[in-house]
Amino acid sequence: MNPKIRVINAFSALSYEDFMAFDKAEPEFKALKSVYDKGVNERLLSIIGVAAALIDYMLPKGGARLFWSDLCR
Repeated sequence: MNPKIRVINAFSALSYEDFMAFDKAEPEFKALKSVYDKGVNERLLSIIGVAAALIDYMLPKGGARLFWSDLCR
């Protein structure tokens, strides 16, 4: 079986709780949570999240962790 299909099948088998646990392991969760905890307006946080995710998507492999870490500073 194609490895990409195996990954898709594995993700589709996750429960909502499992998917949320997986998502919380992503660097953007920690970054956005720390910004939220500082009391940033939720609308502004939404804009930051969308804009940053568009940049994150284009980063080379391994660049996301550094990007999100720098965003929090």
